[in-house]
Amino acid sequence: MSQENGFLIIAILCLFVILGAFCFAMLFLKNKNKESKDEPQEDIPAPKDLIVLLENKKNTLKELEHYSQIALKHYRHYMQQMPNFDLEFLIVLVAHKSVNAKLILEVERFFKSSDPNRVEVIEKALGVGLKGR
Repeated sequence: MSQENGFLIIAILCLFVILGAFCFAMLFLKNKNKESKDEPQEDIPAPKDLIVLLENKKNTLKELEHYSQIALKHYRHYMQQMPNFDLEFLIVLVAHKSVNAKLILEVERFFKSSDPNRVEVIEKALGVGLKGR
């Protein structure tokens, strides 16, 4: 009889451990869902809309940097929607009066490294953008 009691106690302890682990996992998942909902969801503008925003003559260097970060972050997505996005973006960026050389080089370097086959075309786009200045 004592052996049966020993097995029963071990089974009950195992059940409590499994129940405790399940409760802990549920609390962890619940907190993780709350954290992901608290983060603000950034609206991603369409490629054409981003270029239109970039064309605004009143943009400051900070705004140009913000738009450039969006373009770099979503580069692959934008290139799927608009095959010449990188060229148009670079032309408008280079032609803007508030841009500095550091930002131009950063964007140019990213575009060239992302698609090495388009290096020559990107360099031509830089020339077109500089003529538009």
